[in-house]
Amino acid sequence: MNAIPPTTLPPALLLTILEKSALGLLVLDTEQRVVFWNHWLENGSGISKDQVFGRRFIEIFPDLADSRLHHAITGAVNRGLSTILSPKLNPSFLALCVGDRKEAMSQMILIKAIEPDQLGRYCLVQILDVTNTSFRDHRLREQARDLMQAKSSAEAANQTKNLFLVNMSHEIRTPLNTIMGMAELMENADDLHKVRQQAKTIQNSGTALMSIMNDVLDFSRIEAGELTLEQTLFDITILLAEICDLYAGMARTRHIDFFSNLAPELPTSLLGDPNRLRQILLNLLSNAIKFTKNGEVRLQVLMTEQTAKTVHLQFIIKDTGIGISSEQMERLFKPFTQADISTTRKFGGSGLGLAITRRLVLFMGGEIHVDTILGEGTVFYVNLPFAFITEEKKHSQEITLSDEGITPLPAELKILLVEDDELNQQVIKGLLKQIGVYPDIANNGEEALVCLARQRYDLVFMDYQMPIMDGLTACQRFRAGESNTAQRTPIVALTAHALKGDRERCLEAGMDDYLTKPVRGKTLRQTILRWVPAR
Repeated sequence: MNAIPPTTLPPALLLTILEKSALGLLVLDTEQRVVFWNHWLENGSGISKDQVFGRRFIEIFPDLADSRLHHAITGAVNRGLSTILSPKLNPSFLALCVGDRKEAMSQMILIKAIEPDQLGRYCLVQILDVTNTSFRDHRLREQARDLMQAKSSAEAANQTKNLFLVNMSHEIRTPLNTIMGMAELMENADDLHKVRQQAKTIQNSGTALMSIMNDVLDFSRIEAGELTLEQTLFDITILLAEICDLYAGMARTRHIDFFSNLAPELPTSLLGDPNRLRQILLNLLSNAIKFTKNGEVRLQVLMTEQTAKTVHLQFIIKDTGIGISSEQMERLFKPFTQADISTTRKFGGSGLGLAITRRLVLFMGGEIHVDTILGEGTVFYVNLPFAFITEEKKHSQEITLSDEGITPLPAELKILLVEDDELNQQVIKGLLKQIGVYPDIANNGEEALVCLARQRYDLVFMDYQMPIMDGLTACQRFRAGESNTAQRTPIVALTAHALKGDRERCLEAGMDDYLTKPVRGKTLRQTILRWVPAR
């Protein structure tokens, strides 16, 4: 079959081609009346050609009367101008949808004047669907923006953590320098009073160092979802009295006032985690005093709700310190940060305190919020629920606690200390000596097994990590040989291992209890009372 020359295409064929075209074709006469409207436009607009033929463009699309599209059509009809309108520059499209999805179509529109022989001037409007292209471009722009934001966030996080590490180095080295310097001064001191002052300074610096380490460990546990809460009976009035005594003294040294106001109806005996409550209040009160140069710090405790089983308490910590700006508020509870870097340089701190405090409050089922005025002061509100204990249960528990406090240690205790570090041997041996206990020493697990084979001990303090044989292996071997005996020797881990799973590994190896270094003499005494029966 021979091809038909282009100049001789039948009009019916030309019309069919235009009707079936894959783009919208609209032809307007000099009065801007519609003379051609193809199937593509019918499908996209839902308007049939019978509804538009002979009607002016503005009658069909009155919303586009003052649009760039209508101005372009007018320019083509009146002056023979051609215009291209892209989706970026032309916010006014024809009301067209993509297929059956009823999704607004993104359009590229070409407006061109045409002048057939002897027929006058017409306007040809060609509409191309660029929805997919626009969507793809939009997604690429979004992805690029997301990548830039992620990059900026990663760089900011990296910078924040770098600043945190620099600050942590400073915070650790400061008390460490005090400890080492005071120890050197004590070597050459000949005045007992000075020696005691220097020893107190060393103890305070060690406490500060432990506080930093505890912050890091607590944050690590919280982030890993491994923090656990105790359920212990405690007297909240005693806990608050101890805290108030501590911070009243701190306030006096800074020449500011400290006031406390405890609601008289506060119940004395609650069931909860007193250590975490103490940690929350210490963090907030420490900050209040640290950031207050003049004026006062107040602690107020209210009972906001009480049922037969629970009590809700509100702790209000108010200061007249430097306050917090709105910009600083946005990152107030974020880890590794303080209000700003100048705050860190001036006041110190790890930058984890408030992040830990907020997470502890939420973990305990409470809430925390803050009101502040820059330059005038800050108020923290902490709401926490606790279980309420009846007087009968309280009396029973009080007897148990008070008995422990007055019970003397059994006479002639046989204690074995298994520790490879000579300095730690001296420290723990000295602490035990202060409470009337004189331990035998084993330098590693292998020596411990020899000692245990030679005689029976009332209790063993066992280090975790040691050369030759570690504490876990020594405990496992001893328990294997002990299974035939009638009496079990208590073995208590005494270790610097304080990370996830360390306690569980010690107990699984056959140990009975777990203490972390540094340890206090009071803790050693309580542990002995707990595991050695009275004689």
